[in-house]
Amino acid sequence: NMSTSTNIHGKGYGGSYIYNMLIWGAPQYDVTEFKNYWKAGQEGQAQNWYENAWYNNPYFEAYEIVDGFNSDFMNASLTMNYEITPWLKAVLRGGLDTKTTKEEWRNAMSATQAWGMDGAYGVIRDYTASINTDAMLMADKKFDKFRIEALVGGNMYFYNYDNISVSTNGGLSLPAYYSIKASVDKPNGDSYIRRQRINSLYGKATFSWDDTYFLDVTGRNDWSSTLSAEEKSYFYPSVAGSVVLSQIINLPKWWDYLKARGSWTMPKTAAGIYAINNSFSIVNDVWSGYKAAYYPSTLKGGIVTPQTSQSWEVGLNTKFLKNRLYADFAFYQKNEYDFIRDGGVSPTTGYSSVQINCSETRRRQGFEITLGGRPVERQDFTWDVIANIAHDRYTYQDIDPDYSTKKSWVYKGADYDWIDAWDWQRDPDGNLVISESGYPIWMPVATKAGRTTPDLVVGLGNTFKFKNWTVSFSFDGRIGGVLYNMTYQSLMNSGACIETDTQYRYDEVMNGKITYIPQGVNVVTGSVSYDESGNIIEDTRTFKPNDIPISYEAYTMYYFGNATSRYIQCMLDPTFIKLRDFSIIYNIPASFCEKLKIKGASVGVTGQNVLLFTKFKYADPDVGFDDINAPSQRYLGCNVKLNF
Repeated sequence: NMSTSTNIHGKGYGGSYIYNMLIWGAPQYDVTEFKNYWKAGQEGQAQNWYENAWYNNPYFEAYEIVDGFNSDFMNASLTMNYEITPWLKAVLRGGLDTKTTKEEWRNAMSATQAWGMDGAYGVIRDYTASINTDAMLMADKKFDKFRIEALVGGNMYFYNYDNISVSTNGGLSLPAYYSIKASVDKPNGDSYIRRQRINSLYGKATFSWDDTYFLDVTGRNDWSSTLSAEEKSYFYPSVAGSVVLSQIINLPKWWDYLKARGSWTMPKTAAGIYAINNSFSIVNDVWSGYKAAYYPSTLKGGIVTPQTSQSWEVGLNTKFLKNRLYADFAFYQKNEYDFIRDGGVSPTTGYSSVQINCSETRRRQGFEITLGGRPVERQDFTWDVIANIAHDRYTYQDIDPDYSTKKSWVYKGADYDWIDAWDWQRDPDGNLVISESGYPIWMPVATKAGRTTPDLVVGLGNTFKFKNWTVSFSFDGRIGGVLYNMTYQSLMNSGACIETDTQYRYDEVMNGKITYIPQGVNVVTGSVSYDESGNIIEDTRTFKPNDIPISYEAYTMYYFGNATSRYIQCMLDPTFIKLRDFSIIYNIPASFCEKLKIKGASVGVTGQNVLLFTKFKYADPDVGFDDINAPSQRYLGCNVKLNF
């Protein structure tokens, strides 16, 4: 297999085409006039663009700042079975996965972003390989109504990652000469190897009685090379069971099926490769060509146990009306603890932190409901529908007195999926406090802005079939939570947002008049003091309505700032509903297909990301983050299928 991309550059703050054109672009210029992005006579050295201090010509950005890669994948597997008895067999299987990637990046001279105005070129090659080998005994035996399926086995897993990179230093010696040989100064180079081995023993047993009662029990013990000798061995079990209640309860005739299920598991995650090792970092040319080796600032090498979680789930599955209607209900909970963290330590030790297992416990708890069925079933027409709704809650269950985050909103039972942002000082009625200079006053610390997790995740799918026609479409979305809108903040800061087109801006630009008076209050007397979390300790202030005029441009740039910090007014509700996909398919009649000597055929039209309904501004909240993203793409197409 092969995966290739000619350029993954052009996204994020500072490198996005949207950032350059929409946020900081000058609307009086026709961008298409700059397709020839080199200045005449200075090809390869200077851009043809109306601004050359901060932003690139977008055509130059697309074609001369390049970060592309080419990856080759290889997967191989071998399985051997030996039947010892009709109910017992031995299995030996092995797999090899490899990935080789070459990443090549470059930017031409005069680039104001990316890797320097003097030009740059670099190559990264990495090789990843993993070998997975299992030896198992598998049994499947039935005794009248009782059945047992079991396996015991061992696994050996080996992972290897080998990386080497080299890049120019000090720019390129010749325009458009993209080679390490073109490095003005001695090239930069680096390499590293990461390896891990995990040996395991495991077992599983499944018991069933009369196709009614089911029980699964598993256990696995791993020995990981990434943990200390004292903790490299760790065991994690699981158990799951279900009962087909409709086999033992006399249900009404319209109630076809009912099953209850439950499960519990305790997986563990070892530390990452070299995560617990005290290793030197080597830096070249620190002084007069000499190298330097730096000892880590975090003290590692202590006894660190794997991160652990315990999860359980209970649920019901049922069907009605000759399986025309079905439903599934699930309630689940997951506790995570023994997080591996870098905790504070006295500076007299010579370290800035020490690696520990934090005693904090986090809980994820939620439910999911799925309803579906076939409300209409006629000879020429059917309608299938499925709907689901899910809710998650993330909370702290135990707080580590030493190493948990010191925020006032961090306590037992509080949400741990919080996000903070910078807010402004306000009076008791919530009005902005405006300083004598006309600007609002910052809070001393960032404050909680909300939860990143939506309150609900919903979905609805429909399929209609009428004779030879099939029409399908599905909606899904998320409701609630908050999401930082970087695009909105940047547009307001630059003045490119339509919301900045006000009378105050017109008066300032066209008439030279400063007429903007921000809504808020001024402090007349008194003062306010805050604790380390931004809570008011004492407030003796008295206020009056703000009457200080200020430049609308200056105020807006200050109030929205730049995108290096999250501002509270840019933490928006990302609720959305999206028409995720649709399709209209026509199946060619069999009589016509016979004339064409084919078994079957169909034609249709399809679409994905068709419609979006949201109040989130200037970006698609479905992405889950906003880093001045390019607009989401709508896909429309058609298909023709022929079966021979």
